[in-house]
Amino acid sequence: MVAINADTVFPTASIVKVPILVGVFDKISRGELKLSQEFIYDTSRVYGGSGLMQFYKDSAKTDLSTMISLMLSYSDNVASIWLQQLSGGGVAINQLMDKLGLTNTKVNSRTEGRQDIWKKYGWGQTTPREMARLFSLIRHGKVIDERYSDKMYRYLKNQYYNERSLAQFPRQLIQYQKPDRLMKPVARWYWLIHLVVILCFVY
Repeated sequence: MVAINADTVFPTASIVKVPILVGVFDKISRGELKLSQEFIYDTSRVYGGSGLMQFYKDSAKTDLSTMISLMLSYSDNVASIWLQQLSGGGVAINQLMDKLGLTNTKVNSRTEGRQDIWKKYGWGQTTPREMARLFSLIRHGKVIDERYSDKMYRYLKNQYYNERSLAQFPRQLIQYQKPDRLMKPVARWYWLIHLVVILCFVY
């Protein structure tokens, strides 16, 4: 396999939502959250950028499974911030990444002690190798356990923005990814991560 800048730390942008996914399922595995659990949205959670939840009416009902789907399929920022909170925050997620051996994969935003590095990398940081590794661990049942890894994999397969990088691959290939809506030249490395993940772990 050819690896270019595989161990260089980059900003995650929306790919940070994959570690958040792991954090949420860790809470589910402990019985602290349920996919069917209901929540009440309020407009104080409005946050710009991508996603649909920012357009919800005040006091609208939702549930954990819907929020996960919005985070992964639509790259919903409001749902993602809420899920980061429900998962125990960046500190808890970062501890999970350390346990998986992904020591460069971190959530920075809203995370105690990471304010300065947030200024450099934004919401999160990772390396292409570590993000590809995380996808591989999920696909092969190594995150939490086989059951929960399979559930995460199924969420990751369901993509709304499938006319972008996914559209370049034959329909018989099974792909899973976390898309990012960045389309500027500065975002090319994000697509490199996506392509590495897709090419290595489809079958």
